[in-house]
Amino acid sequence: MRAELEAIPAAEVRRPDIPAHIYFQEALDALVWLEPAEVSAKLTAVGLPAERLGEARQRLEAAREAQARWAAVRSPRKPEEQRALEDEGLALRASVVAAIRWNLRDARLVMGALDRIVEGVGVADLVQDLVDLGELVQQQLAGFASDQTFDAEGAVTQLRQLSDAIRAGLAEYRTDEAMASALALRDRAWTALDDAMTDIRDAGRYAFRNTADARRFASAYERNQRLNQKRRARQAPPADAPAPTT
Repeated sequence: MRAELEAIPAAEVRRPDIPAHIYFQEALDALVWLEPAEVSAKLTAVGLPAERLGEARQRLEAAREAQARWAAVRSPRKPEEQRALEDEGLALRASVVAAIRWNLRDARLVMGALDRIVEGVGVADLVQDLVDLGELVQQQLAGFASDQTFDAEGAVTQLRQLSDAIRAGLAEYRTDEAMASALALRDRAWTALDDAMTDIRDAGRYAFRNTADARRFASAYERNQRLNQKRRARQAPPADAPAPTT
């Protein structure tokens, strides 16, 4: 699906003109209503390609995923995957620190180095702590030989891998490039969905013309927006009306 989205010419890519969550819900409502074969047959009878409905469902799913990614990247909140990595890093740091304090408790210089490693706070410090702890354990592997509950070599590998993963996650969701990429994919996914839904709605309005069901193929949100604009226009004072006195 991504290759199909990236193949859309840049000049044809559009951005949602109504809130995305409302557009998605209206599209889903229309597609669900069209699921019965006898209903969708009315659209194919007027010339809508039969595969267009299936394409619209796939594109709706892709657009929702792209919108969710865009929302996660632009949000000040971290994605769940990143928070989980950081929680895992905190737990690993605590476990390794405890193992060092026990197994190397008599090594005064090591204890001093450990205190300096763990004195910082924040995610950046966590990443550096994992790196430094990995180096410290690597240098003192022999000191853990009698502890059957702590895999020192495995901990070194895990510390390095987790520090890399947390750092990469921070870079991915914070960069302007990531935001631009997520927005571009969202716009392409919405464009593809809107193209399919436009075909379906045009066919639906024609197939169900002169019936109440024709309204199912128009946006209720846009209809309400137009009504509100007309209401505000009627309530607005004439341009040359005198200002109200107090």
